[in-house]
Amino acid sequence: MPKLFYDYTRLKKRMKDMRYTQTTLAREIPMDRQTLSTKLSHRSMFKQNEISEIARVLNINAEEFGSYFFTLVVRKDRQMLGDDKRKDS
Repeated sequence: MPKLFYDYTRLKKRMKDMRYTQTTLAREIPMDRQTLSTKLSHRSMFKQNEISEIARVLNINAEEFGSYFFTLVVRKDRQMLGDDKRKDS
């Protein structure tokens, strides 16, 4: 089974829009900057309490959690395979 990755592009954009770096956001949560970097680079998963704290600091509504933290990355090679299968049907 392939490993799933979440797309944090929207989260990183929100950080930038609100003028947070990984260092300043980590300080607010609180979390070690390296730990935050590890999670944003898919080497570790966010815990529920970390998601809640990030959402609080970045003013993300609970209804929006999914789009910031749980949008799956679609690999282009997998997407193309899916397209090819539909064409053959």
